[in-house]
Amino acid sequence: MAVELASLTVSRALRLLYARELTATALIEACLEQIKHLNPSLNAILTVMLETAKQASLQADAFYGSYPSLMGEPALAGIPIALKDLIETAGTRTTAGSKFFADYVPKKMPQLSGV
Repeated sequence: MAVELASLTVSRALRLLYARELTATALIEACLEQIKHLNPSLNAILTVMLETAKQASLQADAFYGSYPSLMGEPALAGIPIALKDLIETAGTRTTAGSKFFADYVPKKMPQLSGV
């Protein structure tokens, strides 16, 4: 079932989350399992934020469990994402795909000018 969950579209996953037919925890576990299974050959994911992902999924499950109906709400809570490793992320290894930055962990987010 992990493969089925990990291949859901965002819109289908949201419908299942809103209907409480799926938990964010089950979805993130399926995606983490896919990373564990496929990443050794793909080497596409450099840093897996396992504990952060699990904690966020628990928060999303609490979010969906707090409301009688969320249909029509614009929330994306519980949808797993992957970020390209090019922008500094405070407290998380950010390598920009370079061995030179293999152990670089920024202390704070960069300030973006003009934003």
